[in-house]
Amino acid sequence: MKSLGVILKCIGIPDFYGWAIEHEGHLIGTIGAYEYDSKRNSIEIGLSIARDVWKNGYATEALISVIEYLTKHEGIKVMTAWCASDNTGSKRAMQKAGMKQVAIEKDALEVDGMIYDKLVFEYVSHL
Repeated sequence: MKSLGVILKCIGIPDFYGWAIEHEGHLIGTIGAYEYDSKRNSIEIGLSIARDVWKNGYATEALISVIEYLTKHEGIKVMTAWCASDNTGSKRAMQKAGMKQVAIEKDALEVDGMIYDKLVFEYVSHL
């Protein structure tokens, strides 16, 4: 594993997990899991990678590591994530991490005055 930092499980916030993503001693992003749903045994994952290190596989690696941690160590069965329809990098990272697109929410996101469809992805553990 080349980039994922140590887990920083937040004290006082149940079912929230946060990690720093580092490369060569520099913070290049963050990834977290939040909004745990006990009925579905699911949690949402969100991540952000610095633009100057895009296209190096860090998002995919972080997603794979977090999905593995949440399934194996926390027993969470379903992970969800989403991106804007034009965000091909995030879409590709989620697909490479084993997530499948399960929904499209039309015109659900506004970014810098532009409207985008929201692509919703899901990973279901078979452990």
